[in-house]
Amino acid sequence: MTETQNQRRPVSDAARARLRDAQKAEAQALRLVGAAEKVRARAQRTLEKAERSLAEAQAGLVRVSGADRAALLLDEPVGVLRTRLRQVGASSPRPE
Repeated sequence: MTETQNQRRPVSDAARARLRDAQKAEAQALRLVGAAEKVRARAQRTLEKAERSLAEAQAGLVRVSGADRAALLLDEPVGVLRTRLRQVGASSPRPE
């Protein structure tokens, strides 16, 4: 073993135990981060689904009442409503 390799290894059993404990804590923290990322992704998918549902309902109101009346009923500026519906319309599949 070279002198450099010897310097990198903990010299006592207590130091090695502390290193193992730190590595276990680090691995556990990484697992928790991974689990939290999965929860966030699931919540994001749920939010996106809710946004699509809201936009579809708003589009239905626009079809029934017209954009100006729908904006008044929703207390939204008509431009904002039209922009949102255009964005959703562009991202939703068109029936063939």
